[in-house]
Amino acid sequence: MAVSLAVVSADCVLLLNAGTPGAYSATVIDPRWATQEVVDAVLTADAMVCAAVFRSKNNSRTSQFYSTQAGLAHGGLLTNPAGPIAAVKFVVTGGTAPGSRPGIRWEASEIQYEIARSNRNYDPHYDTDGETIWHNGAAVAAASGGGTVSVDVLFPSFTQTSACQAPDEFRWIDTTGAMSILVSPEGENAGPASNWAQQFEDGLKAIMAGETPQRQEAAA
Repeated sequence: MAVSLAVVSADCVLLLNAGTPGAYSATVIDPRWATQEVVDAVLTADAMVCAAVFRSKNNSRTSQFYSTQAGLAHGGLLTNPAGPIAAVKFVVTGGTAPGSRPGIRWEASEIQYEIARSNRNYDPHYDTDGETIWHNGAAVAAASGGGTVSVDVLFPSFTQTSACQAPDEFRWIDTTGAMSILVSPEGENAGPASNWAQQFEDGLKAIMAGETPQRQEAAA
């Protein structure tokens, strides 16, 4: 499950004291803010939290952002990866040795040499240059006894939507991020804004370290 946009928005409205007194609602009545402004701030913070998750292999939630691009050619381009490659698989279909094999990072020049001498049995090798991938899939296919090879790459992808996507346990970090954006209208409340921003920064660092940040006290 992901963080609820409605819940975090209502939390922010309550912390800002910007809603109807005594009500727990995401609707803003204070003229210093707008309801959509709160929503946008929450989604902005949520995107940053998601990035902290999927750009670090230390976090156990990273895999929920993974997608696979299959059948990449030698010299093919990865399509909009949002973070580092998680895995490269050489999937052999048919032949005398079908199955999936893990790709091994190798020198691009050596890979080219292996393709040219594809009569030998090489391990699956790949290299990357930015978003371009080089691999010896042709050499692996030639040594597979008549099989075909699909080189599949696993990496994180992300597109901001109209809903939060951070895992449930990071609700408070979404809140601190949104509050750091919202709490200082018209240049007011510089102190509380700094407090919220520091909590948000600490939370992002903890997420990238594979931890679940804990709630701290902060001034509204």
